[in-house]
Amino acid sequence: MRTMTSLEAQNQFGALIDASQRQPITVTRRGRPVAVVLS
Repeated sequence: MRTMTSLEAQNQFGALIDASQRQPITVTRRGRPVAVVLS
């Protein structure tokens, strides 16, 4: 499972959506998981 910070997810939202087609993406804020993006 790949992780991204909330800032990376905000700035690269299109890439986040594309990557979630292949595997779940965990979004973290201040080092703690806050969301998982699934296709």
